[in-house]
Amino acid sequence: MDSKTTGIVSYLTIVGFIVAVAAGTKDEKSVQHMNNCLNYLIFFGAPLIVGSIFLIIPVLGFILYLLVLCWAMFGAVCMLIGFINACQDKTFVFPVVGGVHIIKAE
Repeated sequence: MDSKTTGIVSYLTIVGFIVAVAAGTKDEKSVQHMNNCLNYLIFFGAPLIVGSIFLIIPVLGFILYLLVLCWAMFGAVCMLIGFINACQDKTFVFPVVGGVHIIKAE
């Protein structure tokens, strides 16, 4: 896959991310998009799953879940912006966790 296709595929669900890592190119642009997707899964998706556990506690759990849901919606907007930039063959860095680089370019 070329760099643009790798960037686009990395934003399409967890399976797309795995395909992009396994079969995609590892240049600067595509690695930035793969890092964005991985950062989304770690920093925005995981708290949503953990926050849903706290729904057992009635009031405090609901308030905590709403905060986590807002955090996840912020991440979803960032993912949409990243997907649009991948379609335009540009790079995008998440505002909060964009400096975290787990996957390195070759």
